[in-house]
Amino acid sequence: MISGLAQNGLGYEANTVFRQMQDAGIRPNSLSITSALSACTDMALLNYGKAIHG
Repeated sequence: MISGLAQNGLGYEANTVFRQMQDAGIRPNSLSITSALSACTDMALLNYGKAIHG
C-alpha cells in the first residue's frame, strides 16, 4: 500500500500509512521502509527520511 501511494504521487498519504503502522506496533519491512523513503524524497522531507532511516 505504501509503495502504491508513493508511486502515484501521494507521498503524504504513504508516510501517514507508514506512521500508522509504527503506531500500531507493526514493524516495517525493507519494502515499506524503502517506499516511505522514496515518498520522502519526492516530497523533499529530508529530516523525516533521516528519521525513518535511523
